[in-house]
Amino acid sequence: MHYYHIVKFDEGWGCGYRYGINEVPQIFKLQKYIEDSWSQGFDPAGASHFDMNLKGSHKMIGAVDLLALLTYLGVQASLVECRSSSDAMFDWIWQYFVDRQSYPTGSESDSSRDSEAFISPIFFQFAWHCKIVIGIESTPKGKALLMLDPSEQPQITYLPNVALSIHSIRQTKEQCREYGKELQCLYIRSKAILTKEQSESLKIPRASCRI
Repeated sequence: MHYYHIVKFDEGWGCGYRYGINEVPQIFKLQKYIEDSWSQGFDPAGASHFDMNLKGSHKMIGAVDLLALLTYLGVQASLVECRSSSDAMFDWIWQYFVDRQSYPTGSESDSSRDSEAFISPIFFQFAWHCKIVIGIESTPKGKALLMLDPSEQPQITYLPNVALSIHSIRQTKEQCREYGKELQCLYIRSKAILTKEQSESLKIPRASCRI
C-alpha cells in the first residue's frame, strides 16, 4: 500500500482524492475520470451536484463519488453506511479485518489464493473529512483501529520506534465517537475486474450494507 498525505496545494479539500494518489497532476486526472464517468451516465446525482464540472477545481469528493468512479473503471468496490452510532461502524471495521486475517489453504490455483489474500484499506468518511483505515490492533488495554489521516504526515518509523509510530495512528472506540453517527466506509472487494455489463448495471451508486 502507498500512502500520500495532503500538501499545501490541496489543504482543506484534498482528503477524498488521497485514496492512492500522490501528485497534483494525478488529482486533476482523477477529476477528469470522474467527469468521464458522468458523461457515460454514472452517478447522475453526483453529476448534478457538481454541475458536471470538477476538473481543475478545489471541490471535495467523498465515498459515494469514489464508488461511482471505481465502478466506472471496472473495480469491484462496496460502500457501507452507518446511521446508528460510531460504535457500530467501529465493530464492523474490526470484523472486516478479522474475517480477512485467516484464509483457507490448499486453494486450487495461485490466482485464487491471491484473490483470497486481498485486503483493501478502508476509505472512512465522516462529516467533511476522511481517513484511511489500514488495520487493527488488539492490546491488553483494548481494541483500536490503525487509521491514517491525509491531512497529517504520520511519524512512521522503523524498529525500535515502531510502538511510537503505531501510537500516532491508533484510534480507540472512544476516540472514534468524535466522528459522529453518520459514517461511510468504502473498500475494494476483489482484484477481479467487472465486466462491462456488470459495470453498466451499477451506474447508480448505492450502499451494499447499512448498519
